[in-house]
Amino acid sequence: MKRPKKQTGKLLIPIAIFLPLLLVIVSWTAGRRYAIKRDNLPKQSIRASVKASPKQTPAPKIAPNQHQLSSHLMGPTNSELQTKLVTSLRNIGFIGTGIIVKHGQIVAVSANGFANLTTNRRNGLDTTFNINSMQKAITGTLIMQQVVAGKIKLTDTLAKYYPDVSYSHSITIRQMLNMTSGLTMGSMGTGPFVNDEMTITQDIKRLQFNANFYNKSNYQAVNYVLLAGILEKVTGKSYHDLVMQRIVRRLKLAQTAFSYELTDHDLAATSYNGPREAPYQKSLTLDLNQQHYELGTGQIFMSVGDFYVTVRSMLDGTLISKADANILFAGNYGGGFYNRPQSKLANGAGVYFGSTIHVSKDGQSGIILMSNYAGDYNQLKLVANELEKVVFTPETNHD
Repeated sequence: MKRPKKQTGKLLIPIAIFLPLLLVIVSWTAGRRYAIKRDNLPKQSIRASVKASPKQTPAPKIAPNQHQLSSHLMGPTNSELQTKLVTSLRNIGFIGTGIIVKHGQIVAVSANGFANLTTNRRNGLDTTFNINSMQKAITGTLIMQQVVAGKIKLTDTLAKYYPDVSYSHSITIRQMLNMTSGLTMGSMGTGPFVNDEMTITQDIKRLQFNANFYNKSNYQAVNYVLLAGILEKVTGKSYHDLVMQRIVRRLKLAQTAFSYELTDHDLAATSYNGPREAPYQKSLTLDLNQQHYELGTGQIFMSVGDFYVTVRSMLDGTLISKADANILFAGNYGGGFYNRPQSKLANGAGVYFGSTIHVSKDGQSGIILMSNYAGDYNQLKLVANELEKVVFTPETNHD
């Protein structure tokens, strides 16, 4: 009896089709598992893996922490300005980070001292500092955005929003932006923080109206606390959320945070005080309740780069139009800036931090100095005044 012949040819055809299909399925499954696993990694881990890539462009030599800044912000080093900046800050024993900007790019950097002595972390371009009163320009810009949206008028009186304030029927939004309202308040709130509304309610009980300062310049932080409250009333959003949505996320700032939300990721500097020969003698731990009370006027940490991008965006038409910026920042002091013939400037000091910015009217040139040592504040303002004479002149050489 003959055995049936093996049908090997017919079997080979299905196998030839099946094996490649099987390989595709296995490959897709493995890739999908990797993608899911990677997507579930913490964002910090993903960033770290990107930095480790051999294809990553190495950081410019201008500063060790440069990789944290957007590449478009860095320009070629201007040797003349670099020398002037480093020398000027060395002469005052500066502790902090300073930059000079020309044509919208950083061309000089000087970072000195420790951001945190305990952890041996030095100041750099990625260090964030409490900007204190320089925050007022952010509040002013948010107000102007609501003016453009038709929710606020510069001629509105304070009585429309806070009628319990003395003489509020005679005080306009414009006057508050210009620090000519006549309102005064000795100190910010104290005790446990409840919410922004309660903070303003308590401030209203303590503020006073001084007729001698009405329509005259008198720098009083309470004006901007109330402006922050007005923003919350007309938008239905917290001041915090407005800053995050309309400034931080819009500009894609990576080194900006509210002081009461700081984490290790924010690389915030610790502030110090002591004699010049022992500047780290005393450190300060932030009182988070007190930081909440600085509503709209001094509760944000930023790097020098983030703050420059923010200010430039206020002046170049990004956050508000150039015409609206001219209206907002008008006067001896307006919207958060003092005005000079060729520049605008703002200062900030408190909780052992001190900062200053001098910026050209178009936002393309600037000097920003941020310090985490209380002894630097008055001297760094003098340094900025001297640097302005060189930075804002067309004769400065460019490499």
